Amino acid sequence: MSLLNVFPGHGYKSASAGVLNLRFIMKIFVSLVCLLWIATVAFGQTVTQTMAKARSLIDSKQYNSAFVLLEKFDPANANPDIALLKQEIVINYFVTSIMHQTFALKDLSKDEEISDFRGKEGSFELHLFDVEKVMGSLLAHHPNDCRLYKALGDFYYDVYLKYDDKWLKDEKELLRLMETNFQKAEAGDCADYYSYFVLGHISLIREKNAESIPFFLKSIRMNPTFANAKYNLAYAYLCTGAYEKAIPYAQAAFDLYQSPGYKGDAARMLGQLYEQLEQTEEAIANYEKADQIDPNNYDTLKALLRLYVQTDNPNESKMMQTFYALAPDNPTLYNDLEEICTINQKENDLILFYKYQLDNGPKDDKMQGNLHFFLGRLSLATDKPSAKVHLLLAKDKFGKIFGKDEELFKTIDELLQAADR
Repeated sequence: MSLLNVFPGHGYKSASAGVLNLRFIMKIFVSLVCLLWIATVAFGQTVTQTMAKARSLIDSKQYNSAFVLLEKFDPANANPDIALLKQEIVINYFVTSIMHQTFALKDLSKDEEISDFRGKEGSFELHLFDVEKVMGSLLAHHPNDCRLYKALGDFYYDVYLKYDDKWLKDEKELLRLMETNFQKAEAGDCADYYSYFVLGHISLIREKNAESIPFFLKSIRMNPTFANAKYNLAYAYLCTGAYEKAIPYAQAAFDLYQSPGYKGDAARMLGQLYEQLEQTEEAIANYEKADQIDPNNYDTLKALLRLYVQTDNPNESKMMQTFYALAPDNPTLYNDLEEICTINQKENDLILFYKYQLDNGPKDDKMQGNLHFFLGRLSLATDKPSAKVHLLLAKDKFGKIFGKDEELFKTIDELLQAADR
């Protein structure tokens, strides 16, 4: 029996139609594949073109327009490239952030900076962009895209810097999330110099100073001009007692920093390192440099005064006055002065200094109370009657400011009892 006789009356015609239909179907299939390929290429080009346009807007400081462009292109945040660029915009160029979930953005003119508007009132466009939710959703569909883990690590670190423990998650959880996401980014070969810097910083925060060192070294190898990594590596070496190793990194950070605050910090660290190595002249020179760059920093002036008193430097008296003027109503300052002078057996010099301030300084009750209190405490060992007079005067001055239940009055009474013995 031939194939043509299978379906009587329709054999040959039906077979021909079957062949034609199969060829037709194949043509349609091939056409659909080609159309799908063309659409995919066209979509890819659109993503590329959209991102290029957004980058151009960012370069022109049109931050809000750049975000709006990306948002219109991908409102569902389904494309990793688009979402990552959105995160870059909101994190780096926000004017106001509400818990780092809603961001106010603004287009700027060429001569304007974000710092001119950040934290100030104004008319800005708000955008909801929940980084945790967006990146979490993308990772569900792209679990091997390590860029998304890095983005989360960057986000949590920025939250930590901006909010500390006042965010939706506490500090311990933020540190864990930073560490976990950067480790996953590293496993996928997406970690960069900043990732390793943050991992080092996490170790410092946890007071695991030695563990931080390899991270900072790797960060520096990847970006030799990143000053923060060099500064923090120097700090880690300082904390572990490797003072000589720390010096070249602290010096490099000093050379790289442009901000007076950061540059002053690096110079002060150099002072600390040389002081630990008992190279007093170098220590003083760097502390003085720090004061010139970032004047009237409490820690810098305290260190300078300590070394001036220790070495009988001719600038000692002037520095004591400058240091005292920083915070004459703050008891911490008086405690620091007493410690410096006691260690160097110059209590009498400090007593004379306080008496001069009583006679010639402001008659503010709190300042006068502090002077009498610390004069009384200093005088207990050598002149109890004088100590008692000063303590009673301190009690009187503080009584005009504080309530009777203040712990300070208990301390004064205990010192008065010691003066009577």
